[in-house]
Amino acid sequence: MRVGYRILPAILVVVCTMCLSIPMVFANMRFLVSIRTRLNRLLNDSELSPHQYNYIVNIIANDEILDAKIIDHNMNVTVAPLSDETADYFCDWLDQEEIDGNIIEDTADLIRNIFNLGAAPSRPDEIALNRKSGPAQAAYTGNGVVEFFSRSNFAPPTGRNLYNGIWGFTKGSREYALQCNSIGLNILDVTTTNMKLLQTIPMTGGTTWRDVATNGNYAYVAAQGGSQPVAWVVNLSQLSGSSAQGSNSNPISTGNIKNIGNQGWGHTMNVWNDLLFLNGAGGSSFGCRVFDLRENPMTPNLIATYTGGDCHDSYGQRIGQRDVLFSSDGMTGSFRLLDITNIRTSTSFPKIGQTNRVIGAYAHQNVVSDDGTKLFVFDEFNRFDIGVYDISNLSRPQLISTFQWSGEQSEGNAIVHNGAIFGNYLIVAYYKAGLRVFDISNTNNIQEVGKYETYRDPDGDGNFENNSLSGYDGAWNVAKLQSGKILVSDTVYGTFVVTLNDGTAPTSAPVTLTTPAPTFGPSPGSSSVEPTPPNSSLDPTPSGTNITPTELPTAEPTAEPTRNPTSSPTRAPTEITDTDCRNIEQVLMVQVKSDANNKDTKFKVRQRNGKGKFKKIILNVRKMKKNKINTFDACVNIKAKCYRLKITDKGRDGIENGFVKMYIGGDQIYNNKFISGKKRTKKFGKCKKKNNN
Repeated sequence: MRVGYRILPAILVVVCTMCLSIPMVFANMRFLVSIRTRLNRLLNDSELSPHQYNYIVNIIANDEILDAKIIDHNMNVTVAPLSDETADYFCDWLDQEEIDGNIIEDTADLIRNIFNLGAAPSRPDEIALNRKSGPAQAAYTGNGVVEFFSRSNFAPPTGRNLYNGIWGFTKGSREYALQCNSIGLNILDVTTTNMKLLQTIPMTGGTTWRDVATNGNYAYVAAQGGSQPVAWVVNLSQLSGSSAQGSNSNPISTGNIKNIGNQGWGHTMNVWNDLLFLNGAGGSSFGCRVFDLRENPMTPNLIATYTGGDCHDSYGQRIGQRDVLFSSDGMTGSFRLLDITNIRTSTSFPKIGQTNRVIGAYAHQNVVSDDGTKLFVFDEFNRFDIGVYDISNLSRPQLISTFQWSGEQSEGNAIVHNGAIFGNYLIVAYYKAGLRVFDISNTNNIQEVGKYETYRDPDGDGNFENNSLSGYDGAWNVAKLQSGKILVSDTVYGTFVVTLNDGTAPTSAPVTLTTPAPTFGPSPGSSSVEPTPPNSSLDPTPSGTNITPTELPTAEPTAEPTRNPTSSPTRAPTEITDTDCRNIEQVLMVQVKSDANNKDTKFKVRQRNGKGKFKKIILNVRKMKKNKINTFDACVNIKAKCYRLKITDKGRDGIENGFVKMYIGGDQIYNNKFISGKKRTKKFGKCKKKNNN
């Protein structure tokens, strides 16, 4: 889970129902690859039908929009907008396709993000970020806990060249920075303040994106962008563990440097648990390739490929009895938690849980606290910057807060890039705001406790050489050495080494692949599965619950008791409490007895708005267990609101030996066998004197 890169703010146009038109916008991660390439991918994977694809590329968007693409690190590509009329029409059409079941929610949300359409009109509550806490407080003077150690701008960038990924390597008494740039991999001795460049290993590609991490004595380097961006492995055993080697001494022989192919599979990369992860980020490659390094470190063995999201970055950690891969899934706006415990014997990536999509955000990078209970996520679209989730229940990440660097309001808006956990510190590369250090010992009150201005004041004399905070130059990535030294890569000013002066910095080597409960808790989840995250952006308040039962490979207890009755009672089969609902709400329980064709059955419960339209989604169930009684809960206010259940069967022949039942507060209000036909609907609550749709 490493640095990746960044580009950001709004892109072309549209927005609907909240549909705004944005006149022109700078290119960002939306244009890592062209929109046409993304749509082609969705068509090839049958996530878009030919009709839907042709409608978007031939009716909605022109070639300028469809084919816009970032060239190297040029963020200033502009794209003319869709017309207001086209944007509004596209937004409504996409929402209706989702309502009619012609496109799944994840695909529709991805299209909304790549066209910057905002929230689905039928799911307007996704827009709020109710836990946005604002800039972190900072009470320190000078650089706070950060102390300067050394710096080297050994290859000042020219043209579009830059410094990018960085990693730390220790051998004996000597410490090294592995600094990537547009040229290749650079090895610097950072043991003393007299930093020395020992060797530059030229590598193809990687003009903008090159990343590095180590496993034992081996460094793995991967790239994206430029000409022939391939991956490499470098055996570092020839580096000294005692006496210093000379500047430009080139200690690594050519026989210890190997091209391992995988062109374009290196927007970011990481190593963890003897596994190599090459992250495509949805660019020239999509998803994440996983390699086993145990048998032959110089020839990694490809064992699986994750294609469930962009995988802009990845992070691995052992939590409980599971090996968990945290995938930052880019344009989806979500961070997914995947079970890779059996990755060496199985090619599947069972999803444990995920954060819900944040409108207009880009899921760029994530890291996890040492105890495995907190997930820190980074948004490169500048929607919220940094978010903190409680992942005590891996299947249901709960937002604690979002925050930004201390000067966000007083000095200006800066874009966040990447971070790492070092004990009680979150160390963050914050582009033009430089290195920022946050104390995360209390995630309810995160404080900024230190900084180093790598971009605005690279020589540290107290005078800003650059005053601008906007854009994507500056601190790119961070890493740590066993001694506690922190390495920072600045795209323009090179390699910085700093230390923390409070004596609490951890001493372990860098590892990457690596709350109070909300006022209103999430809607009660499905009792037939482990709970899924609430369906509202970064806001844990319930508004609509998208429930997807997931079979998990390990037998951890679920967060809620199972409610799977074997008979058909007129009262709810178990006592339902309303502890998760507000005082004005009641618990709605929906039971569906499925058949062998469980994938054909879906249902939604919607709330009617003031115009008589059933728009707000309360329950959204797309998957059920086969031949089981599936139970789902939600909070409703039947004394003041009208609701409608609509259940459909794709095969148009109902559910064999099935039924649909609803309970309010334990009392049955609906019982239908649904043994034939395409659909059933049922209105309930305060539904009189309104138009029914």
